[in-house]
Amino acid sequence: MYRAAGNKMEIHKNLDDLNINIIYIENNQRYFTYNPYSGDSMNTIADTIVTVYTENIDASTLGSYVGSSVFVEAEDEYSALKEISSITEKYDANELNSVASVYDKKGVEIQYLKNKMGQLILNTIIIFLFLIMFMMVTTYFYYKLFFRELIIKSLYGYPFVYIYRFLFRTNLLINIGVIPFVVIACKQLPLYMISIIGGLLLIDYFVVWIVNKYLFAKGEAQFIKGEFK
Repeated sequence: MYRAAGNKMEIHKNLDDLNINIIYIENNQRYFTYNPYSGDSMNTIADTIVTVYTENIDASTLGSYVGSSVFVEAEDEYSALKEISSITEKYDANELNSVASVYDKKGVEIQYLKNKMGQLILNTIIIFLFLIMFMMVTTYFYYKLFFRELIIKSLYGYPFVYIYRFLFRTNLLINIGVIPFVVIACKQLPLYMISIIGGLLLIDYFVVWIVNKYLFAKGEAQFIKGEFK
């Protein structure tokens, strides 16, 4: 059709001149797209439909389709205009129908993700500080309620972890109990929450260790003298 419109000689091929090339693509393959209206949140498309063009289609058809647009990556609008200008000069383009910013088309979504990330960070800090404060209060009351038992076990040489095993288990269950609330708030379980829980367990260990080291020094003397009430 294109060759006939251009008064060019038509190309005739025999059946023996034709061949078939099979293109195989595995399932669940993802490909990046610059189209702001396609793809997922990461601008990728899964299992795209591949169109195979054979030699029965004139090259001008592909040229008009592929050359309909060009994507430019630039740091700011001034460098983008400079890049576009160099491209138009290189290919002797008479005009550009439109120039659109992919970032602007995705601006609302990008801003939403930034705000959501800020809220998640703030919520994480609040939960982290709350758990630390709750852990310190729990340790203090545990020390007050079970002081005599803790002192006796310490004087008899019981291991540190064994003496406070109940407190460690309680704080661990409290930290794990926070996970459902995080899932409800975030609608997912972020991987960094696992690291935070691990960090809280280390903080729990050192808080109890500080209590055991400094408060027991005074508490043991009071207990031996019978001054502790």
